Amino acid sequence: MARAEGGQFLWDERAEPVGSMNRSPPGEQSARNSSLASRLLLVAGTLYIVDVVLPWRQRCIAGECGSISGWEGIGVLNLLLAITLVVWEALWLAGAEIIAPRALVSAGLAAAIVLFTILKIVVDWNGVYLFAWIGLLLALVIGYGGWMRWQEHQAVTDGRKGGDGDTE
Repeated sequence: MARAEGGQFLWDERAEPVGSMNRSPPGEQSARNSSLASRLLLVAGTLYIVDVVLPWRQRCIAGECGSISGWEGIGVLNLLLAITLVVWEALWLAGAEIIAPRALVSAGLAAAIVLFTILKIVVDWNGVYLFAWIGLLLALVIGYGGWMRWQEHQAVTDGRKGGDGDTE
């Protein structure tokens, strides 16, 4: 957030003047400092969105075979959850100020994607095709990224509660 001090506009208290050649915008700096969980959630989430539109099932009726994409039926929810997760992580990466529990939202979305992907495969068990298994693998990667995000949150929370070695 820019504010004026001494005639110069700054990004924050520790920043150099905006005109300085050494200063990068907040979004670019956060991109370099993004955690492994953020990158994992963004990449796996984007690949999952692509995978959901590919054929997840194959049906043959009277000798005619056709494919059904992963976003048919309950898969619409999977697609919406994945889009929400990618947008959520991209907003944080861009440096947007959002007043919400980042770890809780990321972990919850990741868990929902895993749950509903497994449910989609169980419901559509007959004729499950290659991209359904790739989708399941990507959902598990997203779930791991959500778990990593939650662990980052727990480490920060434990550090604030007195994890610095001081005893009373």
